[in-house]
Amino acid sequence: KKRGQKRLQALEALVENQQSQLRLKERELTALRARGVAGALVPQPLHRIVLTGGPCGGKTTALAKLRIRLEELGFLVLTVPETATM
Repeated sequence: KKRGQKRLQALEALVENQQSQLRLKERELTALRARGVAGALVPQPLHRIVLTGGPCGGKTTALAKLRIRLEELGFLVLTVPETATM
């Protein structure tokens, strides 16, 4: 039970950190868009996010939530299928 509690706390801290980073990127995106000339395309960097972890680690759930949020912010989100390793 204690091990599960520690894992939950670690995952919650990870999610909070990722949310903080996402808020920072939201501000950066807003600043980039504000500097763009009306009607002109502002080059957008290509970001790659890799989710890793063991079985039942929440990767699929995190991916779904991340995809929804990034699409709400106007990002084009592309995903690739999970690759199992031994």
